Amino acid sequence: KIDNLSFVGNELPNKGENSVFFLIDGSNPVAFYSLAAFPYDPIYFYVKSTWINPRYRGKGFMKKLYSFFIEKGYKLITDITQTPDSKNLWNSFLGKYQLALYKDGKEIQSINNQDDFNKAYQNDENFNGARITVKR
Repeated sequence: KIDNLSFVGNELPNKGENSVFFLIDGSNPVAFYSLAAFPYDPIYFYVKSTWINPRYRGKGFMKKLYSFFIEKGYKLITDITQTPDSKNLWNSFLGKYQLALYKDGKEIQSINNQDDFNKAYQNDENFNGARITVKR
């Protein structure tokens, strides 16, 4: 349970597979995300898609879903492109978790502050294809 909401999901995915996880309020879906196993390391999972019911937006539920896995020692990885809401979610982890850019199976640079975070989203050749993750 997360904030008295039911947490429902499959097992964590194996390499090449996806799993979907939900937050449900009674019979009403609150949020979901789909994770795909990342090929380089069994504790890394790529956040493939997310959705949150508009009635529950802005209340921190997606952050709690992400944190649920992060607190268990798993590493979630962003997509290469981010929506403004997704950027805000990952930005909210600054200070709570150590973030890093992740590319080709390794952490390539720490993200220690807002300036580092903003640079990670610029179209800089050094970051081409990089994703953000929680640092080990």
